[in-house]
Amino acid sequence: MTGAEYAVLSLVCEKPSHGYELEAVIEERGMREWTALAFSSIYFVLKKLEKNGLVTVQTPAKAPNHPGKPRRVYRATGEGFAALVARTVKALAEPHAQHSSVLLGLANWPALDRDEGIASLKTRGDALRAKQRELTARRAAVAAFVPAHVLAIFDHGITLIAAERRWLKSTLQQLE
Repeated sequence: MTGAEYAVLSLVCEKPSHGYELEAVIEERGMREWTALAFSSIYFVLKKLEKNGLVTVQTPAKAPNHPGKPRRVYRATGEGFAALVARTVKALAEPHAQHSSVLLGLANWPALDRDEGIASLKTRGDALRAKQRELTARRAAVAAFVPAHVLAIFDHGITLIAAERRWLKSTLQQLE
């Protein structure tokens, strides 16, 4: 199961939903910060989950005051819930290497002159600082109405950025 499939399945297990509802939750929770899940792929992923027997689709009768096609509501199957539990246990228990582009950049440091490399890392530092502020603001905006496990997701990202900023400061001191 891909990360995108896992993310969408988790939301459908949480609450039967149609695609636009899923998009709203993904946006509200800032899930694109930590999943590879584009808006255009939600329906593709839902169809794949359906094909694999992890979700079913219910098309409600057309509402008289709603023009257009009725929205398809996706519900998790028993197999879908079981797959979610198994994947969640694995995701929480097993650390996985994170592949950061900065490591490839450092591996190719000799291709740059020193000043260009230093400037690039300083630009990264500015971007990390901005991203940390953005995540902190998003966390504050949703803190009153999302559960603690969702806040922990924001906290994880904020903490990783803070750690990378400390690493970057130390690295710049060594390289300068």
